[in-house]
Amino acid sequence: MEQSEWEVMLASGEPEYLRHLSRHGYSNGYFRIWGGLDYQNDCESDHFSFNSIYFEGDDVDEEIVWQVSYELLCLLNGAVELFYFDHREWRIDRILRAGIPIQRVEKKIPRALLGAPNFPPHRRNERFLNRRVLNSITLIQLATENQDVHMILKYLALKGGWANYYKLMETIDSHASIKNIDVPDDRAKRTTFKNTANNFSLAGYDSRHGFKQLVKQNNTPAMTLQEGYSYVISLAKNYLVRAYDLSTDA
Repeated sequence: MEQSEWEVMLASGEPEYLRHLSRHGYSNGYFRIWGGLDYQNDCESDHFSFNSIYFEGDDVDEEIVWQVSYELLCLLNGAVELFYFDHREWRIDRILRAGIPIQRVEKKIPRALLGAPNFPPHRRNERFLNRRVLNSITLIQLATENQDVHMILKYLALKGGWANYYKLMETIDSHASIKNIDVPDDRAKRTTFKNTANNFSLAGYDSRHGFKQLVKQNNTPAMTLQEGYSYVISLAKNYLVRAYDLSTDA
């Protein structure tokens, strides 16, 4: 089975970022994205597709392609959220094999990382064609083999909220400690972030803790949810840049 035989057609998401990635040639064998242009009418379109080296091999069947596609799509949505707050998520419209739609299968819970793919000999250099630029394609590739990047993208793929943002902060802190990385941080913003995320009176039903009767007034300034997003995203980007020596020049 060849990678080129498969096409995962996407729908519903924000097109601008994927258009940027496909135009600037950031695709690689892990996640090859194309689309965004209507050549027949000479204009932009919102239609995008992808395929992957994980679709290649004699043991690959339609079930495997669907499950890998679900996982790659989740990583994509998490990676896009790193750059766009509360973006419209992409979903799979259909999967084609040699231009023919295949039957949809139910999504299963993945048990492990996808791991390093088996590139054929003539394509092994693709595994090292990493531009080392902080963008979604690079992060998807890293997330297939690295637990820390995988967890960051998975949390970002969840619905944005104080509880999930707090878990993301804790995850980054833990991996930074494991790797002995000093991640730049704004301590004043961290204090405000934690105060907001932990207090029902400030964050409501999305807070990390339930309702408690206030003994004294909480006078620490509160963040908006988008400010909380900006804080944890800055933390995540700082971690990724230092952990994987990434450039922020896209």
